Amino acid sequence: MMLSKWSVSAQGGFQRKGTLFANRPFHIVCLDDHKLFSGAICEYCIRPFFPLAKLEILTNGNDAYAYIKDQIDRNNPIDLFITDINHPGLPGDALIKMIRQYEKKNNPDSRMRIMVVTMMAYAFVPELVAAGLDLVDCYFSKTAEADEIIDGIEDLLY
Repeated sequence: MMLSKWSVSAQGGFQRKGTLFANRPFHIVCLDDHKLFSGAICEYCIRPFFPLAKLEILTNGNDAYAYIKDQIDRNNPIDLFITDINHPGLPGDALIKMIRQYEKKNNPDSRMRIMVVTMMAYAFVPELVAAGLDLVDCYFSKTAEADEIIDGIEDLLY
């Protein structure tokens, strides 16, 4: 698969626009109750391109909210939160709104990037990305190609 912003170097490493792939240890949280999907996102879209990333994989909205609050309280910023809308516990739209409120109150100088990847993208997500709400940075349907999701992750992390 040839990605628009990535290529394989002569040494076999990934390159981005003439530089070696990300050597920064990004902190990425993935929330999806389908382990096959979250596993695919992590193994095919994150680890090959961001090998130093600290990944936290969660399956429940309540657990995700508790983890993210704890990280904000510890001043341990999360660079990217990838979430579905439909999962056990807090529903995605309410979870995202609660995260943004907590973030604004407890760490107003830092803003975590949020990517929604869902089959319900066109039903719920547009209101979250609507002008003025400033809740979600981008969203994709789960039917998106892997290179589209990789490019989205890259755009949010750089």
